Amino acid sequence: MNAKHTPGNWRYEAGTKTIRSVPSNYWLATMDSWDGAINSAANAARIVACVNACEGMADPEVWIGMQEKEAQFAKQEIPRLAGQVDALAAEVERLRELLKDIEAHLSGGAALYPGSLIFAEDAPAIEVIRAATKS
Repeated sequence: MNAKHTPGNWRYEAGTKTIRSVPSNYWLATMDSWDGAINSAANAARIVACVNACEGMADPEVWIGMQEKEAQFAKQEIPRLAGQVDALAAEVERLRELLKDIEAHLSGGAALYPGSLIFAEDAPAIEVIRAATKS
């Protein structure tokens, strides 16, 4: 990265009200250079936090823009996907109940599905169905 600014990390020195580079200790800015400056410590802390957070990014504005787009996409997609998960969970439960009925049929229970091609001799199938209905 060819930065046109002093690379981070930066720190704020409250005693001198200056922002300095670490570890080279270069003076980068003063926070009380004009009359009536308010919140200089808070402003300096925010500047330092932003610079340090963006360290190593080739173009922080582009990167932050991408993060905002991804967050917006997630806000839209998560509820939609959650609805699909709920629908699938309901379908899984419906299929479990159906498998329980088929298990009862294969075990010699009442003929729940007249005309079905499932017969009691289908013993391997019943083990698969029993395993599926336990989860």
